[in-house]
Amino acid sequence: MACRATQRIRALSLALECAVLGARVRTIHELTGLRQSELLQLLFNDERQPPRGRAPDAREWLPTASLVERAEASVLAANFVRLRNSGFCITEGLLSAYRLYRALYGEAAHLGFDRAFDLVAHVTGLWTSDGASIAMTACARCGCEFLDIPLGRLHQNDACPFCRMLVRYHLDPRIAAFLQGRPRRAQTPRSTSTSRAPRCMLPHALHLAWTSPSASTGTG
Repeated sequence: MACRATQRIRALSLALECAVLGARVRTIHELTGLRQSELLQLLFNDERQPPRGRAPDAREWLPTASLVERAEASVLAANFVRLRNSGFCITEGLLSAYRLYRALYGEAAHLGFDRAFDLVAHVTGLWTSDGASIAMTACARCGCEFLDIPLGRLHQNDACPFCRMLVRYHLDPRIAAFLQGRPRRAQTPRSTSTSRAPRCMLPHALHLAWTSPSASTGTG
């Protein structure tokens, strides 16, 4: 009886935490196992309505997402994989990765919790996904890990989002604003080209401490 009570309390606590992060009822149901009707009654009322609209689908969204969105999604997914490899359970890994993502990007963050849940579901093949359909790929040039469609759909037709940011840093004001607006900016190198951002700048500016250890660091 005590064990069931503990499980119930944990599920309710998790449900509340997900609701605070902006999760849909369906997402909370998938993560906690609690009935959707019960979640509606417990977490929402006339003054606070649950998020509505079409549920995210990473397979449709990722190929058409903006460069900044792809970069943020890759940061979130890579941190999730690292947390899982460190021993976090899948649910706590998702929550911790999303909290870290929001701590890094704050109000400028483009990804809601449901989008993060959907991305992780398609990376792991769990919850609402019937199999892993998105993979993490390490860029051979910069060493950063980014989300890629299987069979190299994005990798063949497009460079990794972080390499593209290096190229477009001085050409696209949105990219420059994105890099310059982060909470912890990289220190300005002693020698900086006026035509493009130095290769060593990007990992620090985007907080990419999760780049593949076996890949090139791209600091040359």
